[in-house]
Amino acid sequence: MTYTAKHTERQTKKSPALPAADTGMPLRLALSAPEAAAACGLSVRSWRRADDVGLIPLAARVGRRKVWPVALLKTWLVMGCPSRSAPEWQAVLQRSRKGAAT
Repeated sequence: MTYTAKHTERQTKKSPALPAADTGMPLRLALSAPEAAAACGLSVRSWRRADDVGLIPLAARVGRRKVWPVALLKTWLVMGCPSRSAPEWQAVLQRSRKGAAT
């Protein structure tokens, strides 16, 4: 068995980051770095590097752990993955904060 086949076999044993609606698995509201990276098609190392330089949405903190809300990641992907400092992304964040405050 080749490395790729072993690697793929290991990954398929893990639970999916975003389960399908018909699997009966509970829907995740936030993803850890490895889960978010896998959901976006990146390696964990690339995800953490992108986080360090501000290319992905800002994570929320749950205790000492960083998590990314699924809804925020979906919006970010639909918008074409803008950086945190992009004006269009800042506008989305302001709208979401206003909606949460009311």
